Amino acid sequence: EVGAHGSGVRCLQFHPAAEHVLLSASNDGSWATWDVASELNRAASIHTGKLDAAVTHVDWNRSTFAASCRDRTLRCVDVRTGAVAWSSVPHGGARAFRAVFASRIEHCVLSVGSATSGGREVSLIDVRKPDAVVARAVIDAQSGDVLSHWDEDSGLLWCVGRGDRVMRRFECTSSAITQGATWRSEQAACTSFCALPHKLRDVMDLEVFKCLRLTTSTVDTASFRVVRTEDHKAFFNDDIFGETRSRFPSTTAKRWAAGECPPSLTESCQPLGTKLLSERVVERKVLNTVVVNERRASEKEDRAKDDAAIDRLAQLADQFANANVNLSMGGNGVDAQVQDTGDVESDEWDDSD
Repeated sequence: EVGAHGSGVRCLQFHPAAEHVLLSASNDGSWATWDVASELNRAASIHTGKLDAAVTHVDWNRSTFAASCRDRTLRCVDVRTGAVAWSSVPHGGARAFRAVFASRIEHCVLSVGSATSGGREVSLIDVRKPDAVVARAVIDAQSGDVLSHWDEDSGLLWCVGRGDRVMRRFECTSSAITQGATWRSEQAACTSFCALPHKLRDVMDLEVFKCLRLTTSTVDTASFRVVRTEDHKAFFNDDIFGETRSRFPSTTAKRWAAGECPPSLTESCQPLGTKLLSERVVERKVLNTVVVNERRASEKEDRAKDDAAIDRLAQLADQFANANVNLSMGGNGVDAQVQDTGDVESDEWDDSD
């Protein structure tokens, strides 16, 4: 048991690259980093500091962290100096918000909170110009807390409101936020959710995201997959699943405290014994040139025979027409004309006669 805060601890987060380094932040604005595997048999404090407002959420980025504060201000703190590197106001609403570094999207922070006119929104901030919000996207018109998770492997931000059954995803770039399809659970409403590590996803079944949903009475699983044909599932789809963050640290707590801060290690998700989709050999049907030429010659010969038969029939028709003039009047060779046979037509009768 150690003491470093004057009020209750609100948030904890382990460093993604440094082994056994833990960040804690409190309601009184104090924060501290710890070596939880210290030789002192207790957590040893590495850095400490204090902000001007209560901290509700933190997110690591190498030697800095983003602190979402109760006064609606997002602060980026350098743990080595204790100074605030930059600050921003990502939302106009008064409710608590959560900001995360959009890892693998350079210079970007994503924040989920309440909008000025009500409802909930996602904001995109460029840390080089933190005074302005680059882009916003509306989540819904509700007012409750929003739980979020940034999936760096797919570049998707997953959001679910506390007490909601709907989970939403947002595709994010350095300049835009686009809402994707939504997913609705038929089970009880969600009170919290936790994303599972990439290693626990079934990549051969094209499972891109998997999480646990906590309800008032159960814990269930939500899984999301990419739809592709069955022949794709026989390969590791390396166009979807790239390098992911390794579970092994890239440095120790002592080295990190001394100033070392290497990036996180990455590793492949490819299962052993599988083949890459990018190396798949696509079988293409190659036509035999000899067969094709023979077929074309045969078709040409058939067309020539048909044309000759048509020409012969036309010649016979002309000969027949020349030898049988006025065939419509019989075989007597009389010119076609109206002949008086002496028969009286019905319209020629005169009743007066």
